[in-house]
Amino acid sequence: MERATMTGGEQFDYGQFSPEVRDRLEELAGVILEGEKRLTCSGVVIGAALIEAKQHFAHGMFLRWCRLVAGFEPRKAQLYMNVAHLFQCHGEDVCRLPLTAAQDLGASSVSEDTVHEVLARVRRGERVTVEWVKQTIRRDKGGSVKMETDQAQSVQIAAMITEMLDVRHCRLLQAFLEERPSARQFMADLAERAAAKIRRSRAARVTPVILSLPAS
Repeated sequence: MERATMTGGEQFDYGQFSPEVRDRLEELAGVILEGEKRLTCSGVVIGAALIEAKQHFAHGMFLRWCRLVAGFEPRKAQLYMNVAHLFQCHGEDVCRLPLTAAQDLGASSVSEDTVHEVLARVRRGERVTVEWVKQTIRRDKGGSVKMETDQAQSVQIAAMITEMLDVRHCRLLQAFLEERPSARQFMADLAERAAAKIRRSRAARVTPVILSLPAS
């Protein structure tokens, strides 16, 4: 094997090395990857122990125990518990992730779609990096925020339109949108009408320029 597959299909070319050096580099890569896998598996064990210990403490006492006994600040303890939760849901594939990537991916704020996207690459045999996992999480969180914003604006605009219509026209609008397959065309026409009105308004505000012809 002369190439090693990385995230997204990127490969490292061993062709520039002699067969002996190439073989040794591949052996060393195997040692490193196995060690990294053990780190993540150890993280699962630590996280599971923290989760079990937490059940025995009253509110607030667990974090004190973590600091004084385990030597963990709250953030570090939570990251280990993230890995354990991720392992409980998705099994041994989690151990093929870098520990930091698994800690980030196991956060409760990360969507299931993001988790499945990352683990699908792992199952295909691709090496995923911590930075790629972080970027994937940020990308999907950004999309979720935009969707929530769009939904809020949609509700606001719908309320504004219906307030301007009487009951009869509200019924006509409701029937048109629910019973006909032309709702998408209606949205396009609405956008065009709005744009046309804005253009007319801007044109009306422009002071006309009167050209004076020279006297003959």
